[in-house]
Amino acid sequence: MCAGKRTPQREIWSARFWFGIGFSYSGLPAGLADGIDGYYSFEAEGAFFEASMGGEYEVMDRLTLAPSAVLGWNSGYIADGHDGANHFALSLEAITPLKDGLDLVATFAYSWAIDADPEPYPGDEALENFPFAGVALRATF
Repeated sequence: MCAGKRTPQREIWSARFWFGIGFSYSGLPAGLADGIDGYYSFEAEGAFFEASMGGEYEVMDRLTLAPSAVLGWNSGYIADGHDGANHFALSLEAITPLKDGLDLVATFAYSWAIDADPEPYPGDEALENFPFAGVALRATF
């Protein structure tokens, strides 16, 4: 903010304020769980949703595999992106316990863009197919 120029509080607040909520159900057959997460941006005045399904399966004494699938849906959250199905992703986590409450997690995933069309929707420029991987420490309290 420049000295002498006052920005209305609402603009500062709304540019950084969003609301998210998620629900999941883990009683599906084969150890599967499904869920839906939603986010609303007060700045964009739009929402983004992700529906997911996955499970955790212990394959060895110290190795659990967690495959999952996610479908993303834009509804004005990415204001200059197309509304509707946004991406589909498959991922696999390999989880090994290091000690009680601390796991090492390796993630491998691929995301596919759905109906990306940057010509009329500039927000779709970043929407592309891509692989990703990562390693993390996960702590539970």
